[in-house]
Amino acid sequence: MSDEILDDFSKCNSETDLYQLLGVDNEGELIKRIYEESFDSDRKRHILEIQILIDQFKLDYPDKLDSNTYRLLEEFKGFNSFPDQIRLVCNNLSDRLFLQYIPTLFRDYTTILGPDRCRSLRYRSIDLKREYDRLINNQAVDVDSQILSRFNVGSKYSLSDVKSILADIFKDSGYKESPKATILGKYFDLKAVKFTVKDESGDSIKVNGYLILGKKNN
Repeated sequence: MSDEILDDFSKCNSETDLYQLLGVDNEGELIKRIYEESFDSDRKRHILEIQILIDQFKLDYPDKLDSNTYRLLEEFKGFNSFPDQIRLVCNNLSDRLFLQYIPTLFRDYTTILGPDRCRSLRYRSIDLKREYDRLINNQAVDVDSQILSRFNVGSKYSLSDVKSILADIFKDSGYKESPKATILGKYFDLKAVKFTVKDESGDSIKVNGYLILGKKNN
């Protein structure tokens, strides 16, 4: 893949045009080629921009939108450069409808990194990805430590209490995952139990939950 390939993006009007330019038949072949070949940092940046361009061709939004939102989407779709696209997103984060229709990656970068950090990294895709991955990985470590400290071995927790505690942890950490009670099984050896608790009116009720037997040795 030559470095000049990005210069030809403006000639592409569809996914098919793009695949022809890259010498593949479909997105599956492109992804296979990406993982089979070794690329330096510049080519990795190009690959990321190629994948973003594929998502751009898949943009689908109704004609009847707020005029400003429609203008932004048309402007976004018209750009052939990742930096230009994410700069546009950073400058229009208040338009929630606009954010709804753009590829998820742009929402993730601008939400997790914030517009100021994107600007400081000069909107470079490879640098944004590196910073995003670093923050997400650190975030996951922080969530792990909080879960291990908030739940006690030998204690029983109702399913609703587990979900409530996880929801608080995820909210505090800005972690984007549904607080399902089954997540606890990643960290602890559990036994499903049914036990009696007092409801808000003081009545005894039976609830389903978990008894934490011990921490998992991961």
